Amino acid sequence: MLTFLKSAVDDASADQRAKVGTLYFFLLAANAVVWIWAVVAFADRPTLLGTAFLAYVLGLRHAVDADHIAAIDNVVRKLMQEGKRPISAGLFFSLGHSLVVAIAVAVIVGTAFALQGRLHPFKIIGSIIGTGASAFFLLAIAAINLVILRHAWQSFRRARRGEPVGEQELNHLLSGRGFLAVNGPSGVLYTRNGSLHVSKSGELVTGDGYPVRATGGGSLAVTSGKPVEIDKDGTVRQDGATLGQLAVVDFKSTDSLKKQSGACFLNDDAKNPPVAAANVQVEQGQTEGSNVAVPEAAMRLVGVMRQFEMLQKAVLMGVDMNRKAIEEVAKVGS
Repeated sequence: MLTFLKSAVDDASADQRAKVGTLYFFLLAANAVVWIWAVVAFADRPTLLGTAFLAYVLGLRHAVDADHIAAIDNVVRKLMQEGKRPISAGLFFSLGHSLVVAIAVAVIVGTAFALQGRLHPFKIIGSIIGTGASAFFLLAIAAINLVILRHAWQSFRRARRGEPVGEQELNHLLSGRGFLAVNGPSGVLYTRNGSLHVSKSGELVTGDGYPVRATGGGSLAVTSGKPVEIDKDGTVRQDGATLGQLAVVDFKSTDSLKKQSGACFLNDDAKNPPVAAANVQVEQGQTEGSNVAVPEAAMRLVGVMRQFEMLQKAVLMGVDMNRKAIEEVAKVGS
């Protein structure tokens, strides 16, 4: 049973149907248990039962707030970039969120009961602590932004002088159809993840630590700490010397590519060998991003929520008008 539950929350689990089914079963069972308990506990107090239902509905509405969607979206995209299937990311976000809220409510209620009749001095202290905490948070964010601004300004000045702007210089984007060949643990693998860096041994490697292959085979050795230039055809240069060319390949059909760890693929079809990619350019300092702009999508979501609230208010106004009309008709009839 424990192994089954573990596989249900494992991002690398291959059996996605069983994983999704287990998560839905868990959610439905948890909701059923909670509502059975609520009906039994509030059987003679329908007002409390109605309040519980209202809190439940408001919680469902709160779950789709734009900040929640944006946070989960960022985590999901990051894990998917690492080759995982984070189906349970939203579940764990909601569990963590609910746990924090429950602990905070318990602390507030416990403190209120313990300090009944003695809250006035604590109100003054609490207001000072609350204001101080808010100010500290804002000042900390401002300090972090200043550090980022300083780094961005330094990068801008280096860019104006024609110098590389940091480790991002090793990132590259394949503009067109093609894959970057890398030396995996059991053979050649293929990836489009262009986030590269220099290993301790002086090799140009991917984020998974796999050495990047050159067109003639082998890896590309570079000197750490020195500028690296990557031309549009994949030629790698350092200090004016040509170190080699990135092995950018393509396949007649990508159906034979099988997903491996990280963002790599394995080609086990001898009838579909890799060939030099055509009509592809290497864009240095860039990486592939999402097809969806997260801030723009979040703003659209906020707009949809505002429209929903407006329609909800219109419906409530209609209900209120109907209620008043019925009351007036009843008065006339009497």
